[in-house]
Amino acid sequence: MRTNMKKLCFIFTTTLFLLFAGAFGQKPIIELTFTANFYGQNILLDSILIENLTQGGDTILYAPDTSLILGYPVGEIELPAFVQSNIVVAQNHPNPFDGETVFRVYLSQKDLLQISVFNLSGQKTAFYENTFEGGYHRFTFYSGKKNYYLMVVKGENTIGSIKMASISSNCNGLCKIVYTGKDDKPKKIKLSRDINNFSFNLGDELKFVGYTSYGQAEIIDAPQGNKSYEFLILASNIPCPGTPNFIYGEQVYNTVQIGTQCWMAENLNIGTMVSGSSTNNRIIEKYCYDNSFTNCYVYGGLYQWDEMMQYSTQQGTQGICPEGWHIPADYEWTELIDFLGGEGVAGGKMKAVTQLWNVPNSGATNESGFSALPAGCNGDVPLFSFENLGKNGIFWTSSLSNIDGAFNRGLTYTGAYISGYYHKTHKAFSVRCIMDGLDGAPQKTQH
Repeated sequence: MRTNMKKLCFIFTTTLFLLFAGAFGQKPIIELTFTANFYGQNILLDSILIENLTQGGDTILYAPDTSLILGYPVGEIELPAFVQSNIVVAQNHPNPFDGETVFRVYLSQKDLLQISVFNLSGQKTAFYENTFEGGYHRFTFYSGKKNYYLMVVKGENTIGSIKMASISSNCNGLCKIVYTGKDDKPKKIKLSRDINNFSFNLGDELKFVGYTSYGQAEIIDAPQGNKSYEFLILASNIPCPGTPNFIYGEQVYNTVQIGTQCWMAENLNIGTMVSGSSTNNRIIEKYCYDNSFTNCYVYGGLYQWDEMMQYSTQQGTQGICPEGWHIPADYEWTELIDFLGGEGVAGGKMKAVTQLWNVPNSGATNESGFSALPAGCNGDVPLFSFENLGKNGIFWTSSLSNIDGAFNRGLTYTGAYISGYYHKTHKAFSVRCIMDGLDGAPQKTQH
């Protein structure tokens, strides 16, 4: 019996040595770290998928773990034949960590746990033993002077392990494991089984996919050393951060972030419907196509340029927009169009995919979330002739083209392009507002 126990201990020790040697010997160790940026703002990553395009296999990092240590196999570990699934060891987080880190162990049933931590030299630096009921158990590990560790969690008939990296050491240089309590089922975390079948050699081409609440982005690279990656999230149809919607004139307006700009996602519909020319009487006056309130509700109001500007000629003025917003200048429309790929394709990315547009509504994808509608126009004031409902969406800018004309942008049901025009200011078109910059002024000055 004593001989068998010695053999079992020898097998376990040998397996542990090979496991550790495979983890920390042979290859250079590199650290990859990940962040995400959403139009100039740092945002949290929910998870990161790492695929090895050269060898195959993948691994997943779950928040808050946004660092990956490579240079040693992190794939399927050779374990003794008696290994079952009674224990699941969750990857510690954060990892790498600064002096201390948290890890969790799941037990399917009551078991005696022996937790051992080994340093790069294979020395046991910390040990913890206790009997636990089934469920999730939380521990804190305090690192010593070494940077890389292998933690092995052994039950009666089960073994599990994780690899950890510390960027500093605690003041007394002593490692220790502290039990901090039993958890309910924690939020999604990286389990040891999530890194199965993943291996890496220098020169391998990797694909990284970062997932956030705003969308996802992809990077392909062959890292040769420590490296930081930033995912640029260029999501579509995303509300403006902090202002997904607002109420103006008893109507709710949604917003959409496009590039660095925050736009209203709907045509403005504010004011009193009139059938004659608008006047400077401190009352916001609008036209509804065919003098129908329903059309204003569906398509928004149509406004003469002077009324929209509230009789100012200052480019970027607030006009009839709510506080904190302004009438977009011509250069701000140009910035939007350039961000969406230029005049030839931007219109399709801005047009709503709806039967309100006449067939064929060519190129419409609404990829940007702008949701442009074909509100038509009041084209021949003072004759008040409404035209092109379902065919065109035309939007005023706050930029004058000459003494009695102003620039506008137009979309059509027959193409994916957006055109720039100037028209007489007595005509009535749709209006979109754009959010002011952080200083309360228009988002940028014209150059």
